[in-house]
Amino acid sequence: LFMGEALLLASCGAGVGLAIGQGLATLAVQATSSTVATFYFSAAITQAALPRALGTAEVLLAFGVTLPLALLAALVPAREATRIHPLEAMRGAAPLSLQARPPYRTVGFALVLFLLSYGLSWLEPLAGLPVWGYVAALALVFAGALLVPSTLWLLCRGNSQALSRITAIFAVERRLASANLTGARSRIAISVAALAVSLAMMVAISIMISSFRATVEYWIGETLQADIYVRPFTKTSATSDGEIAAAVVAAITKDPQIAAVDAFAAQTVRYQDNLITLAAGNFDVVLTHGRLVFKAPADAAARVRHAIGRDAVTVSESFALRFKKNP
Repeated sequence: LFMGEALLLASCGAGVGLAIGQGLATLAVQATSSTVATFYFSAAITQAALPRALGTAEVLLAFGVTLPLALLAALVPAREATRIHPLEAMRGAAPLSLQARPPYRTVGFALVLFLLSYGLSWLEPLAGLPVWGYVAALALVFAGALLVPSTLWLLCRGNSQALSRITAIFAVERRLASANLTGARSRIAISVAALAVSLAMMVAISIMISSFRATVEYWIGETLQADIYVRPFTKTSATSDGEIAAAVVAAITKDPQIAAVDAFAAQTVRYQDNLITLAAGNFDVVLTHGRLVFKAPADAAARVRHAIGRDAVTVSESFALRFKKNP
């Protein structure tokens, strides 16, 4: 009965999740399609933004992942329910066994996972992918989940002592909450662990988005200093498809109201079996009017000014990290 109920609920959840997921995915793509179409690929994003029906393989994959996991999650409480004698359930004696101290092995296992996560975070990427970083994050998630029962037990034990003075005005509510938490700690621990994991994921995503936003704002503030930008008129957004005539650049430069002109050109080239962007510009203007920050070396501005007209390049930090380059 328990497993059948879990299977029924999981099937309903998978069906509703497929419909909601497809709707949210379509809305998300349509919300960003105008920006991507303006700056990158108009035809591709227009095609991708069209509503698309889920295929049979996608539906089967969703149910194939959802149903086994739901049955596995229902197996533990189902086994626990079968081990309780009916008389114990009627007398309310079964929950008393759940009030005991959580086993020390769960705390020890959590500490082992914390140490494992710390060690894995120092390992090098595999084939350029931070595989060990993902494993370390997963170990942290499981370690935190394993500590939830012990944390709830300590909270219930210290509730009448430590919190009695702080929450004296809510004495009745505090005792009711503590009694309810104590009587259903094994069940609530799973919900608390799931909530903690989802909250951690939300915080992690928020930090990542904030980091991206701060990086973009910093890049705009440091590099886009000109009042006017001129680009060749082309059929696509790629600036490498056209060039500005030298006479036009000379005419703009001679204008008495123009302080400086930085003629910039970029092209995609292949480097060590990777596609990179190779660009050229007027570094005299960049160093004089721009606020470009160099990470290394310490006297980078002077070094760059000395390298103008010579056989030298400056590289981005991501390029240096990817190809292990140093000044």
